Amino acid sequence: MQKALSLSEEERGDLACSLIDSLDATVDDDAESAWEQEIARRIADLDSGRAKTVSWEEVRGRILRNEERFLTSAGGGVRGSERGRKSVGLLRSE
Repeated sequence: MQKALSLSEEERGDLACSLIDSLDATVDDDAESAWEQEIARRIADLDSGRAKTVSWEEVRGRILRNEERFLTSAGGGVRGSERGRKSVGLLRSE
């Protein structure tokens, strides 16, 4: 474990991907087919205008509003990992 932690960030990422890939070595053909159909349906919905896209700015705003509601309803006792929120860009600079 110490050897893995001493790797560079890129090397740790590659190792993590390799480990995750090794956990799911078998392919479920039914699942693959279902995903292909779902992807085709979603592309068709986008192409036809039936599906609406949402900008990243709007999505991020929704996430931040929901996070604030959650933290307020939890009485401030459940703050979550600031490091984790910062890593995904959710921690605002005060």
